[in-house]
Amino acid sequence: MKKLYLFFICFLSVSLAFSQRTISGAVTDDNGEALIGANVIVQGTTIGAITDFDGNYSLEVPDGYSTLVFSYTGFSSQDITLGASNIVDVQLSEGLLLQEAVITALGIERADRSIGYAVSEVDGDKVQQKTEPDVLRALQGKIPGVNISGSSGAPGSATRITIRGSSSFLGSNDPLFIVDGIPFDNSQYNSTNQLVGGGAYGTPIANIDPNNIESISVLKGAAAAALYGSRAANGVVVINTKTGGGGISKKGLEIGVSTSYAIEEIAGLPDYQNIYGQGADFLFQNANGSWGPAFSTLDTIPMWGPLAAVFPDLPSTIPYEAAVGNVESLFETGHIFENGLTLSTGNENYRLSTSISHLTQDGYIPFSEFDRTSISVGANANLDNGFTLGGTINYTKSNTSGPFFGENGAANPAAASSFARTLWLGRTWDFNLPYEIPTGGSVIHNGANVDHPLWSWEHNGSEEETNRIGASFNIGYDITDWLNVNYTIGTNQYNTRRQLVWDIGSVGYSGTGAIIDDDYSFEELESNLIISAERPINSKFSVKGLVGQNINQRKLDRQSILGTQILAPGIYDIDNTNSLVPNGGTFFKRRLMGLFYEVGLNFNDYLFLTTTGRNDWSSTLPADNRSFFYPSVSLSAVLN
Repeated sequence: MKKLYLFFICFLSVSLAFSQRTISGAVTDDNGEALIGANVIVQGTTIGAITDFDGNYSLEVPDGYSTLVFSYTGFSSQDITLGASNIVDVQLSEGLLLQEAVITALGIERADRSIGYAVSEVDGDKVQQKTEPDVLRALQGKIPGVNISGSSGAPGSATRITIRGSSSFLGSNDPLFIVDGIPFDNSQYNSTNQLVGGGAYGTPIANIDPNNIESISVLKGAAAAALYGSRAANGVVVINTKTGGGGISKKGLEIGVSTSYAIEEIAGLPDYQNIYGQGADFLFQNANGSWGPAFSTLDTIPMWGPLAAVFPDLPSTIPYEAAVGNVESLFETGHIFENGLTLSTGNENYRLSTSISHLTQDGYIPFSEFDRTSISVGANANLDNGFTLGGTINYTKSNTSGPFFGENGAANPAAASSFARTLWLGRTWDFNLPYEIPTGGSVIHNGANVDHPLWSWEHNGSEEETNRIGASFNIGYDITDWLNVNYTIGTNQYNTRRQLVWDIGSVGYSGTGAIIDDDYSFEELESNLIISAERPINSKFSVKGLVGQNINQRKLDRQSILGTQILAPGIYDIDNTNSLVPNGGTFFKRRLMGLFYEVGLNFNDYLFLTTTGRNDWSSTLPADNRSFFYPSVSLSAVLN
């Protein structure tokens, strides 16, 4: 009996050994390069394998199954019928044609033909073609209907964007920014009135690293932005980063190193005449206008009185000639230098990406600077049980130094514009002469009540440091092949420390000096729950839709202090001032909760009807009247 039992066990083992076969091989692309992470599946089963770093695979094929399916993202899949050989090498062809798609509201990808409103999309490669620290300025001329302009030429200064023109005379015309599914505050906070004495204040969008951008979508019109609510009244700019879900590696581990260098020079200066000097009625005067005698009629003129009074060693007379290029000589050649490193790896089921970059910019205005260091890490995974997971975290630190702008003659103690006379100099003014008063301050040729621009750029101005962190996490689950639920939560927060200095001797604050410390912190929390479905009704009709809930909370805490009469020269600390007074402060905390839906009908893939609706409840409105609803309807027809 024991011998019979052992014989049965041996027979069963031999039978099992012959009931499956081991198939191995390599998967390559058209160039013969190994495809790392390609999927190899036994058709009709859940048995499969993933190629290794050399593109090799090995798997057990059960008896009765004879077809392997080879697939890889961006490549055409192949079904291979097994023959007698246990070695199966496969070459996949790149170029799987997909229907053109764009990113719309809530990060939803839609076929371009199915949307009934205007959406413009720009690939990250086009943004990175231009060495521009500010991602918005890199978009200039690339999107129709979008106007982008800089507030000044100073590094790190704010950029203004309007979509299809301005919609408000007094309110904000800024669009809503969404970065990796989370709202991104781009508000500009001014420490002084920019009309009479403002600095080159920046906006948070300058903290986004252009090298980490996968794509940018601009949603135009009410129907395009309806799902985002009232904050999207001026349009939406949706930015997707490589670490936030884009840029899937096709060949396993990829390392990218980038270095860029650019120069910038001032442009658009007026055409200055060099025939007549200062004065009036063709008589010389040390005045502003150039209505004096022609340069060919006089040989010399007296040394300018204000300079002679401060610097008695200067000669008593100087040649009467045009100081050609005296405006251009005030400016420098700016430099932009950036280094970036990206690491990414993954396959069809997971992706991990890291981006690190550092940028320095020396502006063409002397002593103006901007630098930014960014690091971002993101990961996504598709699990076998139907769940999808993703998350990203990024940190950016930036520093900005810039001059004062505005109008100089206003009755405002802060009015000390460095450009009060910079673009309108006397044609004989030689700016190679000394200008810094030993006891503090500066002197200009005609003694006007303005700061010498070179002195102002060195001694006056604003400096700010911003630390920003953003993070998001999302989880999704395929309930069925037509029903999905997804939840995303994230935050965007930053802290800015800004200091403005009017040095001793400046025309601002009566020459006694002043310092403003302006600190503000912003925090935004976002939560989105979306249930989406898509099903055919019959052979010609199909329907897709979603319902969702959104909770958004924003908080700002800002405090500003003014210190006047600097005590010890050269020490720019607010404790080194004689008088301290509050300079304003702001605190708000607001919450918005919304419910929304979208329903789309597709007829024969050429007629598309979409309707959306959203109802919001705002904490800033009266409790009995804080609910408001806004719908949208769009229609798209493909006639060709």
